[in-house]
Amino acid sequence: MASKRKLGVFWGTNAFHFVETEGGNPKKIFVVPFSSSDVSRFSNPEAVDSLKLITLIQKAIQDQRIMDLDVSLSLPSKDIIFRSFVIPYMPFSEVKNVVEFEASKYVPFSLSELIYTYYPFITVENKKRVIRILLVAIRKDKLEGYNNILERAGLRVAQIEPSSMSVVRALVSRKQLPNNKIIAIVEVNSYEGKIIIVDKNVPQFVREFQLYPSTEDTTSFPLDILRARLFNEIKISFDYFSRQYSQKKIDKIIALSKDDTRKLLDGFSDDFGIPMNLVDVNTILKITTSDEVGLINAFGVGLRDSVTPNINFDIKWKAPQPIVPETPREEKGTDYKSIAITALVSLGLVYFIFAFSNNLITSHKQKIATLKQQLGPRDSLTLEAIEQQTNSFTSKLNNYKNAPPKSEIAYYLKTLPTLFPEGAWIQRLDVAYYDAVANQPVPHRVSRLNINFDGYAYAADASEQFELVDTLLLNLKNNKDFSKTFDKIDLTSVQKTGLQDYAVTSFRITCR
Repeated sequence: MASKRKLGVFWGTNAFHFVETEGGNPKKIFVVPFSSSDVSRFSNPEAVDSLKLITLIQKAIQDQRIMDLDVSLSLPSKDIIFRSFVIPYMPFSEVKNVVEFEASKYVPFSLSELIYTYYPFITVENKKRVIRILLVAIRKDKLEGYNNILERAGLRVAQIEPSSMSVVRALVSRKQLPNNKIIAIVEVNSYEGKIIIVDKNVPQFVREFQLYPSTEDTTSFPLDILRARLFNEIKISFDYFSRQYSQKKIDKIIALSKDDTRKLLDGFSDDFGIPMNLVDVNTILKITTSDEVGLINAFGVGLRDSVTPNINFDIKWKAPQPIVPETPREEKGTDYKSIAITALVSLGLVYFIFAFSNNLITSHKQKIATLKQQLGPRDSLTLEAIEQQTNSFTSKLNNYKNAPPKSEIAYYLKTLPTLFPEGAWIQRLDVAYYDAVANQPVPHRVSRLNINFDGYAYAADASEQFELVDTLLLNLKNNKDFSKTFDKIDLTSVQKTGLQDYAVTSFRITCR
């Protein structure tokens, strides 16, 4: 489904500026010029001058085929009272009564004659926590006059705001207004200029001034005189802002101007020592059919429902409606004492971390040197060699742990020689233990003895050597201790061989 179109209108000094938007982009723009004399008595909708304005609007709406007649109105700064003042810090439930009392000092009218709203935020000024109030107001008769003309022309006024908020919204929508800097927006059109100083997308200061003494003749003034007048007006505004906000400094100038007035701004960046960015109407609207700066205001107010800066000033009320946010924005001034303390603590922390790190590094180096000294020649071993040695040591350790605490081997070693016939002897003897399951009511593992030995047999008659080996085997099997201890007594090998020029018989017997 297509998004709904929004119609924004800015009521300028000599023209109505209309912008119809859809999806945040302009679809139609048109300007309806009028004579300044036509608005002299526009508060009376039945006056002849007012009827001229109504007719002009009706014709333009019909010619442009505007179907949605709900309109958002952006009002010129000349009829808006914009004030900024400070009150002591207090609970926000008490702010309303204090603002109504203090506002009478800054507004040249009784509050009963005004439609107004205000925005409070916490700040620090002169090392004290205070609440700064931004007050926006308009006389009731002025607001009713604007409203009557548009409604008699067939339009339904849905929203009304000062043009300073409209231009901020337009710049925010095109990402031209950084939120973290203090920006001075300078508007220059054919007849007048305006300064809006913005902090965090909130207007802090608004001042409008006349470039020409008359709106009828703008050709008889030399460029250098107009440029000097514009420079002085900007300087006066900057000086006033600096006195009011002593802790704030303007970071950038954004200049909005028509093609024929842009040359007035040449060199201002160097003159004020502040970076300046020139923004034309086409940059904001993306349409080149007109360069009227007032169209930016009409575009901005039409975005009211889709682009929301930090605050909104809505002055379409039948009675005073102060706006107090539930969670007011707190703005802190520069606390140099806290900055100094933080810097000292940070430096101390950096020094501590540096010293602590050095101590850790030195300690680790000492541990590494000690380990290398303890390792000695093993320091150069590879990981694979270390693993091999570890496995070898582990195997040996397990063997030592599994060695039986006692053994009867001494008895068998003593008995074994008595079983050898004359002419037979042992050349090698191996003794080993292995795990076995004992054949008992409760089976358990025990270590069993194994004896393996190699030997020789000699007789002058070679055929008798085999008889000597058989006699030895028979003696072992007939011995009650050997036969009881070993389940098997076997002759595993026997063969004729030579030993130092003698013919002998070698043999191997295993007892398991």
